Amino acid sequence: MLPAQARFGRVDGRTVGLIGMGRLGESLATRIRAFGMHAVYTKRTRLPPKREQELSVEWTPDLDDLIKRSDFVCLVCDYNPSTHKLIGKRELDLMKPEAFLINTARGRIVDEPELIRALQEKRIAGAALDVYWNEPPVTQDPAVPDELCKLDNVILAPHNGGATWDVRGRKATSVAQGMVAMMRGERPAALLNPEIYAVR
Repeated sequence: MLPAQARFGRVDGRTVGLIGMGRLGESLATRIRAFGMHAVYTKRTRLPPKREQELSVEWTPDLDDLIKRSDFVCLVCDYNPSTHKLIGKRELDLMKPEAFLINTARGRIVDEPELIRALQEKRIAGAALDVYWNEPPVTQDPAVPDELCKLDNVILAPHNGGATWDVRGRKATSVAQGMVAMMRGERPAALLNPEIYAVR
């Protein structure tokens, strides 16, 4: 039984707080709406009002406000110096005691020892994690702390949701198409560093 079902019985009408609203956040927002849940998001740049309406999401500029209001706090933001340990003891203490933390972004956005303590002390209801402090590309030796493995209020996954034949096939095709474009002197569609391409 999922922790949400055990605690709430139903998830419709609950609030999901999305920290970040890129492609992953927008994709998640459509699924949240399908469950009859309310989505609140925060990010540096607010979406246009029309896009917010299409996704049925509400923007808040204040991370604390999002955390306090949410039944599920979902991390879908990039990992960078500004998001390193974005969620620490202070933020975990702002969460509702019946709330869940869901991290599908990067492990180092969360202060892992503080999360473990919050879970052990039942200061939050639970967590669902498929990213961890010690995992590639930050470290070469992935490891999940034993303390997390022993908790009954945590769901742990190996961060390989995209490891399907279909997804891997599309990735390989994208790489091949990018290489062909480069050989033709064209700009690859999936170029992530256009400033380097422009210098050439």
